Amino acid sequence: MRLKKVETCMPTLADDVYSKIKKLIFSGEYKPNTRINIDNLANQLCCSKTPVREALKKLNAEGFVAYEQRKGYKMQYLSLADYLKKYEIQEMMETYLVKKIAMIPYCVDFEQLQRINNNIMRFRSEKQFDLIPQENELFHGMLYQNYHNDLIVKEIKKIWNEVKLQRNLMSLHSPFVATVAEEHNKILEAIKECDPVKAEQCMAEHYKSGREAILLQQKW
Repeated sequence: MRLKKVETCMPTLADDVYSKIKKLIFSGEYKPNTRINIDNLANQLCCSKTPVREALKKLNAEGFVAYEQRKGYKMQYLSLADYLKKYEIQEMMETYLVKKIAMIPYCVDFEQLQRINNNIMRFRSEKQFDLIPQENELFHGMLYQNYHNDLIVKEIKKIWNEVKLQRNLMSLHSPFVATVAEEHNKILEAIKECDPVKAEQCMAEHYKSGREAILLQQKW
């Protein structure tokens, strides 16, 4: 019997440039509404302008950058009002999901979630605050990854991506950084206890802390 040849898609130069630009964006390299200079980016990434343009088109489609005629690309930041609207949708979906998860705790990888939360506490003690947002996002994503309704999970991830840049500002606010790991632990405890009401309340408190942090920060 002849085996069917499996074709693998090798990443292109544009894919590589796309990943590098995305890392620059999430590292805080670009401030709100900053213009993106294609020539400078090409020099910085040691490539031609073509893959940079292709990468920016993809980032534009994903909502991370905006394109204006005759002006080029700039960072795409939501207004505070729009961010809070999306944040409210996020909260509604996650409080609902965590309540459902508390009814089926066997689908949760508690050991992995605790490792992620330990990383957050370590980064906090080492004052590596810039590393906390990605661990926070990883925690939330891992919490629901085995939930049976993948459409809900997909929608939550979509909104997380849409507000990723602004959400990172929360890590600059020390009260939020000081409580995020503890709030995660309370959520995990409620799930372990199979207490959907408590789990929902803990998630709501977690979102309340995040909302207060972003309102106090107001960097955009």
